[in-house]
Amino acid sequence: MSALLSDAQFEEARAASRAGTITADLYVWLGQLVALAQATRTLAPAPVPNGRWDDPDAVAETVHAWLEGSLLRGGLLQAFDTCESPRALARYLEKALRNWLIDQSRRRTGPRLLERAAEIMAADPFTVVSASSSVMERWWGLAAWDTPALFNGSDDKVSSASWALGDFAILRFSSSERADPLLSTPDLERYLHGLLDRLGAALSGRHFDHSFRARFPYAYTTAAADLDDVPEPFTTATPESAVEIADAARVALATLTERQARVLVDRPATTLEALAERLGVSRGTVDNEYRRAVLKVREAAPSDDVFGEVLEMVVLMASK
Repeated sequence: MSALLSDAQFEEARAASRAGTITADLYVWLGQLVALAQATRTLAPAPVPNGRWDDPDAVAETVHAWLEGSLLRGGLLQAFDTCESPRALARYLEKALRNWLIDQSRRRTGPRLLERAAEIMAADPFTVVSASSSVMERWWGLAAWDTPALFNGSDDKVSSASWALGDFAILRFSSSERADPLLSTPDLERYLHGLLDRLGAALSGRHFDHSFRARFPYAYTTAAADLDDVPEPFTTATPESAVEIADAARVALATLTERQARVLVDRPATTLEALAERLGVSRGTVDNEYRRAVLKVREAAPSDDVFGEVLEMVVLMASK
């Protein structure tokens, strides 16, 4: 699929945004935009468990969060009101994504209760009732339940249930170390089990997050951050050149043999002798394969000026 929306897809997405919805093509394209931006290292840490881009669900999780936290709250409408072409939209939203992630990164100073809860509920005595790449949309229940129903009550009922769970020993943490645990792991497991047991139905990540914020509101209170004070990640690639670089990297990767891709990834971190022994070939073969691989990348690069960035992206893609 193209790294840009077609003119027809652009117009359909614009009309949908004005109606308060989003097209399937735009949703898929937003995922490509996030994946491309993270591959070119232009993004702050992802707003997902552990804040790491190497999590397989990071892109999908980020798209969900970006849509919910910004795009569907007027961000898309403003983008389409400002941009008159697919390329302009790519440029606009790429910058908007970077700024949103920087903002999320600055706001990620509260306790990691939801992330830790997801890790705990991945095993007994809990079970996933409805899977989702988004932690917020994933549902959990107790493994002992036969056919758990999904909770359809109010947020107030979830809050009340959280307060009925009794006392919890709050761990100390300083204002400069807000990511430290608010609850011990045994207490957090007791909290999760107690909430599910009291409500008697499966709960989503959204329900658990609401309960944490209702029960421990002081832990989520942070000072507002000024984005002007946050340095943007350095990158020499504009959105337009980033698209060309990604396309060139995909073309180059398609021409590489499996061994050439392996040599390209492993060569910088090891000697020719060690790599030759690992692959079961001669030192000269490794050297020749490396030269052929680099030549293929150079041929695919749109210009010598971006060859290094194309090579870097090929290595990143081949490493996954």
